[in-house]
Amino acid sequence: MTDTLQIRLATLDDAEAVTSLLAELGYPQDVSSAEHSLQCALVDPQQAVFVVELGGEVVGLVAVTRLFYFHLGQPIARLSSLVVNENQRSQQLGKQLLHAAEQWAREHGCVQLELTSSVKRERAHAFYQRAGYSGSALRFVRRLDE
Repeated sequence: MTDTLQIRLATLDDAEAVTSLLAELGYPQDVSSAEHSLQCALVDPQQAVFVVELGGEVVGLVAVTRLFYFHLGQPIARLSSLVVNENQRSQQLGKQLLHAAEQWAREHGCVQLELTSSVKRERAHAFYQRAGYSGSALRFVRRLDE
């Protein structure tokens, strides 16, 4: 029997699964923090969070945000999170989530989709390169809350 696959917009009911998935990505948090993140995304028309369900269980997510890039004079989309449960990887689920984010970006008038990936995530880099993405910048970050 084949597990049913569904990609859909996330809901607040997905907070527990989101908590586990973000921990796998290296961002541990409690369920209330995941609920807060989901709530913020759900009420913001410039954001979307998609989850992939396999056999009724949420096993992956992608979060995407639309923003205006001043120097391009056009909107772009920024992928802020993409993760698939480590037991479900290499089954094309990440590719399908990425496709959902790209489709959402196109529907929202974005001219490109960009993302940042830690230098230590070599498997992720290979995944994005296979999907047609190329490295184009060096990212600098400064925390403003410290």
